[in-house]
Amino acid sequence: MSGTAGVIGLGIMGGAMARHLVKAGFTVHGFDPSADAVEAARGDGVETLASAAAVAEKRGSLSAPCQIRWRSAPWQRKSPRHQRRAA
Repeated sequence: MSGTAGVIGLGIMGGAMARHLVKAGFTVHGFDPSADAVEAARGDGVETLASAAAVAEKRGSLSAPCQIRWRSAPWQRKSPRHQRRAA
């Protein structure tokens, strides 16, 4: 299988997803604010970009449109949405 994927959040879950996509033959564009996560992803063959917006923009690129987009980011337990559900 081949194609192009965009992954925003290259930590434990997103990094694993990106790594598996690379192994499956995908070109993967990714972003994470953590320099350690970016370095690890680069070592796994992910093309890291400067921002989440840059990953999102890849979806419209005619040279390499992202067929898969994945967002893996921490969830804030104290968000207003969570508080409504808990109430």
